[in-house]
Amino acid sequence: MGDPERYEAYRVLQRNDIPCVVWLEDALGHYGMNTVLFRLHIIVASIDTATEALLLKGWTIYKPRPNDLQSFLSDMPTSSYRRLLPPDWVDDPVEPWPPLPPDQQVQTQPELVLFSADFWNISLYGNKSMFPPLEMLVDSLITATLDSPDGSFLQSRLSVYICALYSEITGVKHDDLVASLSPANRHFHHDGVNGIRVTTIPGIKRQREFRDKLRESCIVSEPVVNRVEGDN
Repeated sequence: MGDPERYEAYRVLQRNDIPCVVWLEDALGHYGMNTVLFRLHIIVASIDTATEALLLKGWTIYKPRPNDLQSFLSDMPTSSYRRLLPPDWVDDPVEPWPPLPPDQQVQTQPELVLFSADFWNISLYGNKSMFPPLEMLVDSLITATLDSPDGSFLQSRLSVYICALYSEITGVKHDDLVASLSPANRHFHHDGVNGIRVTTIPGIKRQREFRDKLRESCIVSEPVVNRVEGDN
């Protein structure tokens, strides 16, 4: 988690005063999830603005290849993310054999994925931290899981994150966290904390139905403001 090369893209964005936050595996690892890091995912307010700043520093737009494996990104709107390669990227590098000892290995920057803050339903306003607050991470992952297509790569990946969230990250079990979550996500969180299966497809459908009914009841309960004819 402390590899300085890995987070160079984040530092470039910070130097350009572009609001951003490191996401997914890196963020979960920051809070205690045992994970291997591959791509670096960063959420930004404007993908175009962030891309422009990185291109000026040598990053390049990723060009899909015929042999690319399908990933959870394929289930997301193309406008919600952008893949970039760092300045020192090498396609299909030849690894030395036998492997070099750790102190002789050259650290390289990973592929970068910029995410739109709108897709993840978060606001970066006022955020000064490299990693998101835990309540922001939990709230966003729950919402994205419930909104993702059933049986999709995206839903499967998010389910893995949710499982790790409730099994490996002790901070989610603190009583004061629930008050910071969206009311629509608190039932899911309660079940997750208490070991109820929330990441199977039937479990997700059940949680989604509960959330949607809660939202509908909130809309119905809102007072109706009757406008008098002629009012502005």
